Amino acid sequence: MSPDERRLSDEAVRWRVRLQAEDLTDEERRSFEEWTRRSDRHRAAYARIDSLWRDLDAPSRHVWEEVRRGVEPADAAVPPVSLRWKRPALIAASVLLAVLAGLWVMDFGEPWTPGLVRTARGEYASRILPDGSTVHLNTDSVVSVEFTDQKRRLVLKRGEAWFSVASEPARPFAVEAGGGTVRAIGTEFNVRQDHDGTTVTVIEGTVEVSPSAPPASSPPSVRASVGAGEQVRYSRSGGMDKVVPADLVQVTGWRRGQLVFDLKPLGDVVEEVDRYWPGRILVLSPDLRRHRVSGVFKTGDPDAVVHALETTFQMKSLKVAGLLIILYQ
Repeated sequence: MSPDERRLSDEAVRWRVRLQAEDLTDEERRSFEEWTRRSDRHRAAYARIDSLWRDLDAPSRHVWEEVRRGVEPADAAVPPVSLRWKRPALIAASVLLAVLAGLWVMDFGEPWTPGLVRTARGEYASRILPDGSTVHLNTDSVVSVEFTDQKRRLVLKRGEAWFSVASEPARPFAVEAGGGTVRAIGTEFNVRQDHDGTTVTVIEGTVEVSPSAPPASSPPSVRASVGAGEQVRYSRSGGMDKVVPADLVQVTGWRRGQLVFDLKPLGDVVEEVDRYWPGRILVLSPDLRRHRVSGVFKTGDPDAVVHALETTFQMKSLKVAGLLIILYQ
């Protein structure tokens, strides 16, 4: 995408966001109409963003309706729009998500504070680094930052972070996480650590991923090149999976304040919601943990997720001193 095309896309996204605002004024609407009359390229840019926006909304509306109506996804028909899009659609969606990320940085980015950037459970942080790059932290995450004249080094000590990297070919940008390193020049990517590995997902551009200590059976130079719309996972022991297409709707949901689940086992859903819950959530029944869940929920309202699960699966929950236990009725 050329700089001029990117500028038009940025403007189109701003208009798309503004046009759905409740406090939109008549003057703003007239300004939008004047903007679309400037050229065919302006109208085409808005039509493209509007189409992508509707495509992103479609799966969310469907899976939420399934949860709201109480349909157990394991027995439901295959949805007309799948969350696991084909690769061209994933990459197209990534362009829109990258633009939206830029809007978030512009509105909520704060100057960098040397040392550590951290978040508590249910909290988010966005920091602009000295080189103009930006780091966004998801819930319960910690990143250390070290910048010198020769290098840009960050360490994701815990949790999940999204990096928008300013291009400086002479000064590499490296993120260390969970026994591996991600190197980028100018790109956007997401890094998430969990108890058994680290997942790197690329939104825009390309990164190189290499484990710090590859297994003895692997060549010392093992590494992976990961492009837009792709992801790779590696373990602390040095093993690395194959590069695969990424489900960007789910991976980047937290940047839009969403938890997105597509036929996920209830046990996995609870583990994800637990990242945002101030206490702990437990599901005691192994059978219950295997139930499949589809839905789109707000990250800032874990109580609503629990309520939806209770309604859908006829469950009840018990709260005891910061501990939430999900039970059968």
